[in-house]
Amino acid sequence: MKRWSTDEVKTIVIYVAMVLLVLLIIIGVIVGFINQNKEESEQQSSNEREFSQLDDVYNYDEEAENSLGDSAEGSNEPAPSDEELKLLQEDEIWEDLEEPNEEAELKEDVMFTEDGPKSYEEVLSEEEIKASQKVTEEFIEIVYNIDGEDPMKYYKQAENMMTDDLFERFEQEYKEGKMTWMYGLTREFESLEIYQPSSMDPEKEEGITWAARVQGTLHFHDRDEGKVTDVYIILLKEEEGKYFVDNLVINFPT
Repeated sequence: MKRWSTDEVKTIVIYVAMVLLVLLIIIGVIVGFINQNKEESEQQSSNEREFSQLDDVYNYDEEAENSLGDSAEGSNEPAPSDEELKLLQEDEIWEDLEEPNEEAELKEDVMFTEDGPKSYEEVLSEEEIKASQKVTEEFIEIVYNIDGEDPMKYYKQAENMMTDDLFERFEQEYKEGKMTWMYGLTREFESLEIYQPSSMDPEKEEGITWAARVQGTLHFHDRDEGKVTDVYIILLKEEEGKYFVDNLVINFPT
């Protein structure tokens, strides 16, 4: 029986080790690929859940419109016949249509009447109105922005503009995981329109409340950007001659 020399044994051992090493590398690549796909799937599911939560926040107006649409679909008004549609197209029955009621449209200059709450101009000084509006605008311009990977980022930037109680509330919500975390999500402030909520009575409320229609843009790492509009309601509290934001409500009817 032939006996292997020491060099031959060494060569065999080296080849066997190389084969095992190659097998280990292949197995590692396969396992890594499986884990990566699993992580991507979990991340996608998490993103979909977070995006669904954002939809709940940003679709208040859309839900209202849908509810109105459902009411219209459920009405008993019959659809016009082909003959009526033809006459309508030929401008022969326009005179039978009711004229729109212009008085039914609620305009901002008639929201505050003798029977309703007074406007801020009737109760507050011009200096108080301008100062409180300025704080409101500057605060919203900061906190309306969102960084999905650091939800507290912009609240920290506006910390000196809010009361300690409000900032502590945001910190608590952050610790409890109530703030939206979403990889690659950002929202950028664009513009706002500030106004007095019609439901607020300046003679009864403590502090000053302003509402603002805010427009911005949502950016995602894996989809197209989208325009959004929200309503921010800001309650201001005066401390030592300065106004601070004491409460914040988003997308609540005004």
